[in-house]
Amino acid sequence: MVFEALGENLLSLIKRFHYRGLPVPLVRRLAKDVLVGLDYLHRYARCIIINHTRAPEGQWLVARDIQA
Repeated sequence: MVFEALGENLLSLIKRFHYRGLPVPLVRRLAKDVLVGLDYLHRYARCIIINHTRAPEGQWLVARDIQA
């Protein structure tokens, strides 16, 4: 099995901003990336997606250029 290297989870990103919320441009980028990924899975991979974890520590981010 091969897994993509993941970065920090959403809770650690929230902690990085001292629990005061994330900057709007970052939220927009994260939301867009999630929606693009879900659209791909729905259209091309024909996946059924069920996510029971809504806690921030259950949402992992891909390790790329997330900046504070």
